[in-house]
Amino acid sequence: MHADVGHPSELSAEQAARWRALQRRSPLLGSPFLGPSFAQVVGAERSDARVAVLNDGAGFFAFHRSRGRIGSPLGRTLADYQGVVAQPDLAWTPEQLTHACGLRSYAFDHVLASQAQWQSAIAAREPSPIVDLARFDAEKDMPRESRQKARRLARDGEPRFVWHEPGAAALATLVEWKRRQYARTGVYDIFAHDWVAGLVSRLHRAAEPDLAGVLACLYDGEDLIAAQLALVAGAVMHLWMPAYDPDRADQSPGLVLQREILLAAPAHGVTVVDFGKGTDGYKGRFANGTIEVGAGSVQSAAPWRAAAAAARASVQAGTRTRLQGRIYRAERRAQVG
Repeated sequence: MHADVGHPSELSAEQAARWRALQRRSPLLGSPFLGPSFAQVVGAERSDARVAVLNDGAGFFAFHRSRGRIGSPLGRTLADYQGVVAQPDLAWTPEQLTHACGLRSYAFDHVLASQAQWQSAIAAREPSPIVDLARFDAEKDMPRESRQKARRLARDGEPRFVWHEPGAAALATLVEWKRRQYARTGVYDIFAHDWVAGLVSRLHRAAEPDLAGVLACLYDGEDLIAAQLALVAGAVMHLWMPAYDPDRADQSPGLVLQREILLAAPAHGVTVVDFGKGTDGYKGRFANGTIEVGAGSVQSAAPWRAAAAAARASVQAGTRTRLQGRIYRAERRAQVG
């Protein structure tokens, strides 16, 4: 395997078009995280972003290259899908890919498990719930609770749904809510890194065929009560960053907003709504399918990775010790970069 590796800004228009054409060959490669526009947006914020053009355009692979030739997924922890976009007959293995890209190792957490080449490197799997709107009946399949909450909000207030809010004010409110949520739950605040805020802003403004930002909003009168920053590529909509006004939590505005998005999506050409990895309650209530993603690494892991894994597990279990808390925060800082 041969790879020409460069910064996403060096990608030619012809190469980007070829990349998009390869995406269209397979529905599973249609995610906004797997296209050239996402690579270029990340590259605008990160000098360590890289794109490997495989075998003169037979495939494409985007990643970050850190000191020591350590590879990580493009967009770091913000990318909900990872993988190689290539023609079906391109022969490759994770080891060959890593070597061709000039990396000593590559660790991933959202790789497409359907790509057979990754199987030997995947250590854990998890579903990414989706709604295939072709098989979704808004009357029969919509969660009962979402209908009840929507009716109650209509009875007690003046709800108003906006498919896309282009203004910066709504995005700023979403980020503020998200940071407050991180503080409440003890999750590492990714917005402590300036590049993350820059990337989120760029994604909100993105308007390419393979990457368009959609900031769906739910208002009560003039008050914003829930927002969801989604990324759209063709007919695929990826629900990426949700948040709601914590003072209105008893009204479940986030749940109502999910309902409104699903109802409006077909009119905007969306056929698949992806909730991203995880089995959170609200995702399972809406989903009618899943896409499996895998986590693992190619070549040996760093010595501290086992301790970091234990720290992550303690966060999920709610039993984190002070030392595990420090390990968790250190790992997240390294992952977000």
